[in-house]
Amino acid sequence: MKFMKDNNNQNLLNIKSMIVDFIKSDSTKKSPFVIRQKFQKKFSRSLIKKAVNELVSTAILAYTNHYGSNYLEISFNKEFYISEKIVLCPPNINYKTKNNEILIKINQGLAFGNGGHPTTRLSLKGIEYVSNSLNFFKTKNIDALDIGTGSGILSIASILFGAKNALAIDNDNIAIYEASENVKQNGLENCIQLQKCLINSVSKQYQLILANLRIPTLIEIASKIKQIIDTDGIIIVSGIKKYEIQSLLNEYCKYNFKKIYQEDEFEWSMLILST
Repeated sequence: MKFMKDNNNQNLLNIKSMIVDFIKSDSTKKSPFVIRQKFQKKFSRSLIKKAVNELVSTAILAYTNHYGSNYLEISFNKEFYISEKIVLCPPNINYKTKNNEILIKINQGLAFGNGGHPTTRLSLKGIEYVSNSLNFFKTKNIDALDIGTGSGILSIASILFGAKNALAIDNDNIAIYEASENVKQNGLENCIQLQKCLINSVSKQYQLILANLRIPTLIEIASKIKQIIDTDGIIIVSGIKKYEIQSLLNEYCKYNFKKIYQEDEFEWSMLILST
C-alpha cells in the first residue's frame, strides 16, 4: 500500500514538472483542454486535474482569460527563479534575498520579456554567464545597450550584475512605458536611459550589447552592431531557434565575431559572441 502511495506521489510530481515545462516551452497559450490532450495518454484525467489544481493553488501557474477563453500560464504572483542566482518578483511581493541573489522586480505587463519565455530566461542566464565565468563586469566600466528592450528586464539585469549604465531602446510606446515603470521599481532611474528609437539612431560605443530578437532582425542589424561594439565587447543574442544558429553565425562571422558560449532551452538558443 505504501509503495502504491509513493508511486502516486512520484507520478504527481512528474506530471506537475512536465506541465510547467510544457507551458514554458514556447509563447503559445495553453488551455486546460490542450494540457489534458498533451498528457492523457500517460496520466489519468484525475491526476492531471489534481496536478493543475496544486500548481494553481501554490501560485506556480495562474488562469488567464483572453478573448473569452481560459488559459494556464506561469504565475507572476510570487517569486520566480531563473537560476540559483536570478530571482524575478512582482513589485508587491516582499521577497528577502539570500546567498547574493540578484532580485529583479518586474510587472506582469503587455510588453515582451517578463521571464515567461525561454528566450528571456536564456538572455538573463547569458548575463549571469559573462559575469560569473568571464568576470566581464570586473574588468572595466561597462556600458550596455539593450536593443528591443520590451519590459526592460535585460537592462535591469545588466546593471544589477555590474554594468555602469545602460541604454534601453524600443520602437514601441507600450514597451518604453512599461520598461520605465520596471526601472523605477528597481530604483535604477539614474543608471538606465530609455529611448524610443531604432538601432540606426545609436552612435555611441558599447561594451555589452543585448538583443533578444528574431533572426531576421538579428541578421539585419549585424553590420550596425559591428559599428557600435567596443573593442573586446560582448554580444548576447537570443530569440534564435536551434536550427537557425549556423545561419546567424555565418552572418556574424563576416564581421569577425566569435562564438564563445551557447545555451539551449527547449527549441530556443542563446549565443554569446565576442569581438
